[in-house]
Amino acid sequence: MVHSNAGIGAFDDSPDMDLEKWNQMLSVNLIGVMLVDVACANVMIQHGHGGSIINTASVSGHIVNPPYGDAPVITCYPTCKAAVIHLTKSLALSYAKHGIRVNSISPGYI
Repeated sequence: MVHSNAGIGAFDDSPDMDLEKWNQMLSVNLIGVMLVDVACANVMIQHGHGGSIINTASVSGHIVNPPYGDAPVITCYPTCKAAVIHLTKSLALSYAKHGIRVNSISPGYI
């Protein structure tokens, strides 16, 4: 079993967010999850025993949370976490034939 639990946020996650910060969040929150999932799935396939992959998405991947006070609406974080949800579904279809289950959880604010 593997639990991909990557996630970073930013206080300035607005539509005007710096592209370098956007790419950093995307790299950690989505690409990092994908790399861990694929690497672990390949080991599970080599061993022939199936397995389970759990990705941490977020409630923010399903809805756009209203901002607190004067904070801007966040854009990159929910975009990344929505992509994790769809990545999870795609990998579930890809790895089902190997007995590997791929699911995500979507916690709210903690």
